Amino acid sequence: MGGSAMLHHWVLGSDANAAQAHLIGEGQRLPIASRSVDAVLLPHSLELSANPHALLREVDRVLCTRGQVIILGFNPLSLWQLGRYLSLPRSQSFPGKSRSYSGGRVSDWLGLLDFEVETMNRFGAVFPWTSDISQYHDSRRWLAPFSQAYMIFARKRVVPLTPQRRRWPAMPDMGSAVLPEARVQRQASKRQ
Repeated sequence: MGGSAMLHHWVLGSDANAAQAHLIGEGQRLPIASRSVDAVLLPHSLELSANPHALLREVDRVLCTRGQVIILGFNPLSLWQLGRYLSLPRSQSFPGKSRSYSGGRVSDWLGLLDFEVETMNRFGAVFPWTSDISQYHDSRRWLAPFSQAYMIFARKRVVPLTPQRRRWPAMPDMGSAVLPEARVQRQASKRQ
């Protein structure tokens, strides 16, 4: 961090990891001013959150214009997650209360909040006898949805709202039009 261009960084934590955190709070109510943060890193935070939608809305609130969010998550279609669902003994290394969301689902949620997903990287071996998914060639890319984890880089999409004067179309030149005169016929009264 010493050589980075980052001015300040904070670690937000819950009561469980208070020793490592600079700020203590809940993800649904971040103790941070609106539009004051350039980037947010969510390492497996959606999986541990009771309300992941509210967490993403809070991230949207605190991010400044064109702010970035980086989300790390475990893929629910991986063999490791399948082992968790089947309650295999070696697969219980991650907290049991967590729920995994696919990268596609998280990307959809981000799209609803007007984020633009720039990249989604998948990594981790699909099968124990295979190498990391990021090293696969194009012929084996079909295995990507079954990777162990994903990382999403998204940027807040901002549409500028610059008011512009409405220009009324010019009236077409009709030339010198002759307007009809009102004709009034007067009858001469017969006076005697």
